[in-house]
Parts: sequence; C-alpha cells; structure tokens
Amino acid sequence: MDLMIAYLEVEREYGPHGQPWVEATSAAADPNNYETGTYRYVAHHVVDWAQRAINDDVKAVRDAMGRDADISDIRFSVERVDY
Repeated sequence: MDLMIAYLEVEREYGPHGQPWVEATSAAADPNNYETGTYRYVAHHVVDWAQRAINDDVKAVRDAMGRDADISDIRFSVERVDY
C-alpha cells in the first residue's frame, strides 16, 4: 500500500506529457525566453498500433450494429499475434 501511495504522489507531479509540472510550466521553458539557463521542449509522436487496432475494431462494431447502438458495455482489447 505504501508503494502505491508513493507512486501516486510522484505521478501527481508529472503532466500527461511525462514532464514535471514545475518544469513544464516554468518561465525557463517559455520559447520566447532567451535568457541563460532556459530550455525548450521538442514534441515527437509515435503511432500506438495497439490503439489503432482497437479503434478499427470499434468502427467495425459500430458499422455492424448501427451508429446509434449502445456499445458502452463492450470492452475492447488487443492481443499480439506473431508472424
């Protein structure tokens, strides 16, 4: 239990981007600030292929059941298949 509490306390200090809030919101991170000791963030992206598979499956289910069908009780998951 203590480990879970510690994890939550640390996690709270980070934004959804994985950077500490105190750094991400600092004046030193402002791209218009050119003073010594400033820094920048550079964004990168990746494709989450597992989420893409879920999104495609959700679309297929909606197409099969109709756009207005209630699919709130359906849980979508993925499994890795090696070729």
